Amino acid sequence: MLKSILRHPACTLLAIYYTIVLMVPNMALCFTEPVSAMSRVINILMPLGVYLLILSAFKRTGWVVWAMLPLSVLAAFQLVLLFLYGGSIIAVDMFLNVVTTNMSEATELLANLGAAIVVVVILYLPPLIWATVTLVRKKTLKRPAAMAMRFIGGVLFAASAIMAVVANHVDSDYKVGREVFPVNVMHNIKIAVDRTVAAEHYGETSAAYKFGSKATHDTAMPEVYVMVIGETSRAINWQLGGYDRPTNKCLSCRDGLVFNTRALSESNTTHKSVPMLMSSVRACNFDSIGCVKSIITAFKEAGYKTAFISNQAPNHSYTQFFGEEADMCEYMPDSLGCHSYDQEMLDVVKRCLADTVSRKQFIVLHSYGSHFKYQERYPAGYGSFKPDECKEVNQESRQLLVNSYDNSIEYTDMWLDELMDMLERSGRTAAVVYSSDHGEDILDDSRGRFLHASPTPTYYQLHVAMLSWVSGKYRNLYPDKYEQLKAHSDVPVSSTASLFDTMLDLAGIDTEHSDLKLSLASESYTRPDVLYLNDMNKGVDYAHCGLKKRDIATMNEKSLL
Repeated sequence: MLKSILRHPACTLLAIYYTIVLMVPNMALCFTEPVSAMSRVINILMPLGVYLLILSAFKRTGWVVWAMLPLSVLAAFQLVLLFLYGGSIIAVDMFLNVVTTNMSEATELLANLGAAIVVVVILYLPPLIWATVTLVRKKTLKRPAAMAMRFIGGVLFAASAIMAVVANHVDSDYKVGREVFPVNVMHNIKIAVDRTVAAEHYGETSAAYKFGSKATHDTAMPEVYVMVIGETSRAINWQLGGYDRPTNKCLSCRDGLVFNTRALSESNTTHKSVPMLMSSVRACNFDSIGCVKSIITAFKEAGYKTAFISNQAPNHSYTQFFGEEADMCEYMPDSLGCHSYDQEMLDVVKRCLADTVSRKQFIVLHSYGSHFKYQERYPAGYGSFKPDECKEVNQESRQLLVNSYDNSIEYTDMWLDELMDMLERSGRTAAVVYSSDHGEDILDDSRGRFLHASPTPTYYQLHVAMLSWVSGKYRNLYPDKYEQLKAHSDVPVSSTASLFDTMLDLAGIDTEHSDLKLSLASESYTRPDVLYLNDMNKGVDYAHCGLKKRDIATMNEKSLL
């Protein structure tokens, strides 16, 4: 048998090589995932046995390798994910992030994943080339080799199946569909597809939803309220939150402004956190997102002229669907390599304020904030922190990353101050509430974590910037609301739970779905249970959402939990 295999090695060696390549993610996950030793062994033996059985089932190994191309893609994606975040399988949210990310975002990210891309190309391109050569030369897998592979594959699969039964008996939570790559990833793909299909039917499932809004303020009084949704802005880099760099030189001098020092987001992903900010849905009931409407409709029912202005591209997500509820929905120009700056949204706000017929206005601004690449979030030459041109993401260039990130916060500070000045000068009763959707990792500790939306969060991704501002006229008319905002500046806050109700409360709008216990402008404010929205759309306490001990310790130190 061995002589026969060695005499015709092309397809045999291809099958063995391709099996090893496919197993690279499984081997890496053995070191990155906090699972039992038995789970690690099963995660190696079961897929190894299956791959050998599949590759030995047909003579034309080249065709089998090409047919297994989706597995190569999943393996490559998994390795890139491990490169980015250091652990975890490809989560449901990762697939949804892919389909809701616009081209300019994707290009910016891919440009800094050169090393990971090179590795996956080196691993997964040669087997495809080799497979093509065997097909052209009409090479086939000889029977002795096929029989040997089937025997080994069968034994490995049978042994791993028995071990899986034992593992489930020892721990009822153990499931092959959750613990074995790529079965777990395929399961997550199905969930992602189901969620995407559900989103496609949003118009139907939410059609009957009503807020029953009632305006309590003087109907003749001109008012304008602005909700600003920030992007990737973490609280620890805001001067207003105690940062030792002057990143908020403008807002620090702004009368009527209150910064919330202890605000946590319930999600580290944009496609979940933004819809929660814009609606009454929270981590504890997120699966109802397809049946509700946004705060825009709540204001419309109360007689407000509404506008949604976004500096992020439409992506067929709930954020887009919510924005389209507005009387005016406008997206800033976005093309590959050329993205609008957030300040440019103020030109559209000026047009809205020029409408003197509509005495009541509500505007939602969805900014691009501090999304990576940070130095492209503000005009060239802007910023106090230099140098800020970062070409590579590594520990050696971290200070450049921080400089550019801080400049993006400083830029946010500038245009938010300009927005407030514009509203003050309009002479209307006005208020602004701002919250970032989530934070960001910037190589902050020995883990080397970078960016956000990782399958397991960190402290840096969850402690977000949140603030409120009310105009001089508003403070004169409703001093108690302003006093409540100040009184709650240093209490624990769930940004994704409180932004909706705080905004409605400031505008004096009552709805059937309002909860004054969540409003920072209400004396009834009570912090809700602290929950994190996990990959399965379940609200879990922070101790069970994947945070490490160092993250929990930091949160406790800052009294966030």
